[in-house]
Amino acid sequence: MICLIFTEHTRRHAVRIRQSPWYHKDEPTFADAIAAVRRLFWQETLFHDPPYDRMLKNLSPKLRNWMLDQLTQAA
Repeated sequence: MICLIFTEHTRRHAVRIRQSPWYHKDEPTFADAIAAVRRLFWQETLFHDPPYDRMLKNLSPKLRNWMLDQLTQAA
């Protein structure tokens, strides 16, 4: 399911590849796919849920993106 959702998502959106100073990647890994799908999940649920949307819409876009990045990496 992760691969199918990720493939469909990458048809319309740019792929975010997480880089480390010690490990360079030219293509996304499965971990990148999982993170992208998690990000979609969080964006479409918590960030669009009416009770939370009212609270979160006051946050700057930079802070919202940071929060989404942190949620996507949570295990």
